[in-house]
Amino acid sequence: MTVSDGNQAERVIGELVSGNFFNVLGVGAHLSRVFSDADDQTPDGHFVTVISYNYWRRRFGVAPQIVGRKIRVNNYPFTILGVVAQGFNDVEIGAAPDLHAPKLGEERKSRA
Repeated sequence: MTVSDGNQAERVIGELVSGNFFNVLGVGAHLSRVFSDADDQTPDGHFVTVISYNYWRRRFGVAPQIVGRKIRVNNYPFTILGVVAQGFNDVEIGAAPDLHAPKLGEERKSRA
């Protein structure tokens, strides 16, 4: 994925997940909140993301005002909801996505 915050663009590793992804795994937020079931219910609804703790440190310098900030992911506008708890990388060994986004749009419509 390509992420731009208006100042610079960079390639990152991203993962599409269900709205209850973090809840099922028992993973909370370090800052603000992670997804809820409601975050993946509306096809083409609001685009939100939760960023990893490491990405928050590396890209945003642990700025607490990151919550609510608008970024562009693959040229779509996303709002940062929160930062995942420190130490959580992913369920797949060796994977460490920089951001997670709920499954929306065509993929969601095709299951309806």
